[in-house]
Amino acid sequence: MPSRVFAACFLFVCAMIQTPRPALAACFEIVGCTSDERFSGDALRRFSCQNLAFLRNTIYAENGYCFKSPEYSTVFLKETCRYSNASDVPLNEYESANVTAILKAEKGNGCR
Repeated sequence: MPSRVFAACFLFVCAMIQTPRPALAACFEIVGCTSDERFSGDALRRFSCQNLAFLRNTIYAENGYCFKSPEYSTVFLKETCRYSNASDVPLNEYESANVTAILKAEKGNGCR
């Protein structure tokens, strides 16, 4: 019996190693998780300009953007960055919609 359990666990571990896994998404109490929930415009309007920028940049950092500004390059790990151009960063449909919603909230709040 233990050999079956070991074999099942071994296969599970091998499958986990071979299966590409998405980057860990950040989750925020008011709006949800960055990669699998759509942010509400009403909720985003309650964020400060600084928090909206952080939220937007978190999505880019999770997907490998290399920040040039000292403000964000010290906050987000350089070891995980792969893209120098924000337009090259691959975003899924939720992340893309969330970036768009954040930009709209930033504009509505007079941030940009």
